[in-house]
Amino acid sequence: MTGLALLLTAAAVLVAAILGASAYESVVVAYSWRMRPEEAVGHYRALGTVVTPARYFRRLAPASQVTLLATVVWSALAGVAVLWTGTALVAMVLVDVITFTFHYPRNRALFLAPMLPAERVHTIAVEWIRGNAVRVTLVAAAFLAILRALWVVAQRAA
Repeated sequence: MTGLALLLTAAAVLVAAILGASAYESVVVAYSWRMRPEEAVGHYRALGTVVTPARYFRRLAPASQVTLLATVVWSALAGVAVLWTGTALVAMVLVDVITFTFHYPRNRALFLAPMLPAERVHTIAVEWIRGNAVRVTLVAAAFLAILRALWVVAQRAA
């Protein structure tokens, strides 16, 4: 059980890192986009010539999913917390599905395409903000499921 607990802890750290960054985007970035969408997107474009948040998420998301897959397999073999580890994995996979199908097209429109009219930038930004709220909710659900799995594993070991 100690190995499973350590793997769950690693998954919790990875998912927490994604949760923190996603929450930051929902609070800070989204606020900027809501208040001054053209100016905020312009600054975001300028920042993106050096580095984008995608680099952060493209490293952590697969690492969290691989770690969660390993926890699902291990918990299934141990016969403990499969529901919770499976829930966390499904939630994180859904986060990526939403990212690739919903957010990437909006990211391209906001940051790669020629600058759009102010009304269109505002509309896309609001859509992105709403979609990100769904992502943050799913990541939070994954994190809570991991914590519950850790609790179940600890109870079983005691």
